[in-house]
Amino acid sequence: MNSSSPEMDSAPVELFNETGNFTGGFKKIQDAVNNASSGYLIIVHDGIYTENVNVNVDNLTIRSENGAASTIVTASNSSDHVFEVQQDYVNVSGFNLTGATDLWKAGIYLIGRQHCNISNNTANSNNYGIYLSSSSNNLIYNNYFSNTNNARDDGTNTWNTTKTAGTNIIGGSWLGGNYWSDYAGVDNTGDGLGDTLLLYNSSGNIANGGDWHPLVPNCDEYDGCYAYDDGCEERDYFWNGTGCEYTYSNRHTDFYDDFENYCNGDEVWEHRLFHDFYCDGGCTEHTSWVDEQLVGDCNAYDYCTDWVYYCDGDTVRRSRECHDFYCDGGSCGEDVIPEDEFVETCPDDYYEYGSYYCEGDEVWRESWFHDFYCEGGSCNEDVIWDLEFVEDCNTSDGWYCNGSIREYRDYYCSDGGCTYTVTSSEDCNDYDEWVDTGVTRWIDDPANECKEKEQKEQEYHDYTCSGGSCDYSVTDTRWIDTGNTSDKPDGTICGCTANNTLKRCAAGNCSDTGICNSTYCDADVGCDGKTPGEVCGIDSTCNSTCKCVALEFAPPNITSFSPPSPVNDTVCTWRAFNVTVNQTVNVSWYLNESFLHTNESVTDANYTLHAQFVGENNVSAVATNANGADMQTWIWNVSSLDNDGDGVSNAEEDGAPNGGDGNGDEIPDKYQSNVTSLPTATNRGYMTLVLSNCTQLQNVTALTESPADPDYDYPYGLVSFEIMCENGTVEIIYNGTTDLAGYTYRKYGPTTPGNQETTGWYDFSTYATIAGNRVLLSFQDDRLGDNIGGDGKIVDPGGPGNPGAVAQVPALTPIGLLALISILSVVLAVATSRRREENN
Repeated sequence: MNSSSPEMDSAPVELFNETGNFTGGFKKIQDAVNNASSGYLIIVHDGIYTENVNVNVDNLTIRSENGAASTIVTASNSSDHVFEVQQDYVNVSGFNLTGATDLWKAGIYLIGRQHCNISNNTANSNNYGIYLSSSSNNLIYNNYFSNTNNARDDGTNTWNTTKTAGTNIIGGSWLGGNYWSDYAGVDNTGDGLGDTLLLYNSSGNIANGGDWHPLVPNCDEYDGCYAYDDGCEERDYFWNGTGCEYTYSNRHTDFYDDFENYCNGDEVWEHRLFHDFYCDGGCTEHTSWVDEQLVGDCNAYDYCTDWVYYCDGDTVRRSRECHDFYCDGGSCGEDVIPEDEFVETCPDDYYEYGSYYCEGDEVWRESWFHDFYCEGGSCNEDVIWDLEFVEDCNTSDGWYCNGSIREYRDYYCSDGGCTYTVTSSEDCNDYDEWVDTGVTRWIDDPANECKEKEQKEQEYHDYTCSGGSCDYSVTDTRWIDTGNTSDKPDGTICGCTANNTLKRCAAGNCSDTGICNSTYCDADVGCDGKTPGEVCGIDSTCNSTCKCVALEFAPPNITSFSPPSPVNDTVCTWRAFNVTVNQTVNVSWYLNESFLHTNESVTDANYTLHAQFVGENNVSAVATNANGADMQTWIWNVSSLDNDGDGVSNAEEDGAPNGGDGNGDEIPDKYQSNVTSLPTATNRGYMTLVLSNCTQLQNVTALTESPADPDYDYPYGLVSFEIMCENGTVEIIYNGTTDLAGYTYRKYGPTTPGNQETTGWYDFSTYATIAGNRVLLSFQDDRLGDNIGGDGKIVDPGGPGNPGAVAQVPALTPIGLLALISILSVVLAVATSRRREENN
């Protein structure tokens, strides 16, 4: 269907239908026209097209892609029009039309057409640029016409638009009419539109009307600076009706000034000023010095007089005059410069000494004094002899420092000099120590927010030797615990719970008051002083986190529960748990996060559990409804049965020899509060403790050796226990052996009861008797062997030590030792008066 053109690439002409859809590509414009319909668009790409185009489709737009400069249509037949428009409403724009050279032939020809738009085209080298025959109501503007005859029009057409800002076809700044190569009018306003010979009718070829705004070149674009002779001039171009001409101003040619002398350092030179005119933002003058040449050197005349030497005290100096010639203002001038300079200083006076010798404990020597002085402009010397006392060695006797050593030196004369012997000394470092300052303080106990502990201040005296004496400086201070503690006053605020209720101190413990608080905690002000579940306003209640919420939408709140947490029971007992809620809810019960049961639509709920899991358990009651949820959790500690309350479970005591009868009295140990059996910490059989004089052993615990005893090994470990008596005896039977011969019973604790600073390993054999596999211990409150001191009870950790095989056990820090003692001690206060009453 498509024809081809050797000048073009394939399909450079594109055809689009009235909705903008691409319908085909062609090599020739005529092929696209032949395939077009009313309302179509033809876009012609850059190139040279050799053809004669007949536009026989109405309402058709034919335009180039990039304008007339790059889209050229040359008539293939010079005896025919380049474009012949045969239908109405045709738009042709953006082409360079040429080659229609025969008589009456045009670049664009319209016959009997109207409502066509011809714009942005260049028609040149044609017989007629544009020819309108019997055609009216067409618009022709912004075209470039340079032809034998630029236009012919026998109808009534429009040859320009209203003056509008925009780039026109000859590069001007205004759109209006067309460019006519034969227009001889003048642009008086400088806008690139002609202002004379209007209406322009192309030499009478436009029968009706004409171009009101013919385009003319803008000569102002040529304004500027131009070279003139060996200089320059500035030109102002204007349109004279046939072309651009100019007037000039600021015309100059280059020239030189006369020679001038100048100084270059101390040399006289001459040069002259060159005035060079060239274009630089206009015709501008640029000057430079040229033709430089040397005239003379002033330094060639310099000279100085001879030096004259003289004395200035004990210094030799000299002076002279120098004549310094220099260049000034283009000629030589002279300065007379007096010079005075140092030559030498006569040598310093000095003593020349003979050998030193002793006279008793005095040191003497001969001397010669050399006296130097200046005279007559030179240095001279006089020598004077003398006998000189040097020193008395005895005056140096005294205390001196040698590093940190303070020593007494006895000086005497020997071989012409003083020497000494040390008669006494001491090391100042031996006095270094920590010293109490006498200042104490009470601070919060980090282990308990409801307790305070006392500390005392110490400073470190670091002794050094200075000036022959031992003096100290304080190099460090520290605070150490005295061991004294006190409870903060009951009611002291000690924190907040997660539910924003206030916690206060009571008997040295931080306890939840259950009262909402907005000052210290994050409770709402309306709930301040109330408990969760209480009314805090009209139709409002305090929720579980002490927030005042509308009752209708408030989440449920567990207002009370029992028993209080933690709950302590022994295995196999039954325990009932209860909650009360401020709304109707479903209450689900959980044991260690395992679901148990749900009470539905209740405000009071309870559930009874069987204590079957020994250890710490979690019991939770979760109250839920459409408004939300609340939860109460108890810590339930379930311990093994301990019938006699000695701290050792029934099951453990049942493992003792003789079927749980460690002392062989035919009564199981688990039923006797003064008899306890338990395994040793080193797994060497059981040990059985039998208490006399008292009725109750408590907190009996098997321990390993810690910290390490450097001189003893403990094959059967240690045992710790408490007795609620001021005195008593305890027999320990070690069932893992038959003989403890060679063992010594030793204890770890304070050698002064209650004073933790005296803590260490010590021998307890004074109050311990070892026979076979038994140890008999004798205790008295506040005597050696009681860790706590005079409080009406006895706390004992100890064991039989073997000096023959020492095991290495990692040592604890002092804090670790205190922690061990704290673990072994449980405060059980029994008044002495009560014990006396019991004895009575």
